Amino acid sequence: MRAKDYADRFLNNPTNKELASIANDFIYELEKLLKTRKPKLVGGFVSIPTELDKKWRAFAKIVNEKEGKIDIRPDGFEAIIYIKLPVIYRDWKGDKKERIK
Repeated sequence: MRAKDYADRFLNNPTNKELASIANDFIYELEKLLKTRKPKLVGGFVSIPTELDKKWRAFAKIVNEKEGKIDIRPDGFEAIIYIKLPVIYRDWKGDKKERIK
C-alpha cells in the first residue's frame, strides 16, 4: 500500500484506533518484506525498514498538511520499531556490515 493510500484511510477515519491499525500494517509489511527478500547481510536488511520509514514520513506529511489539527510524528515508524522490535531497531541503526544471525 502506498503512503497516499494510508493517508486516505486515516483521513476517512481519523482516530487513534485507525492510526494503531495503520502502524500494525506497517509492522506486518516489514515482516512480509523480510521473509520475501531474505537479506543475508545487515546492509540488505537495513534497506527494508529504511524504505518503510520513508513511507511513514510521507504518510505523516500528507496527513499533517491536509488536516491541520492532527500531528502525526514523522519519526513515528522509527519509534514503533524501537518499542515493539528493539532487535530489528538495533540492527537497523547499528553497523551495516555485520551478518544477520
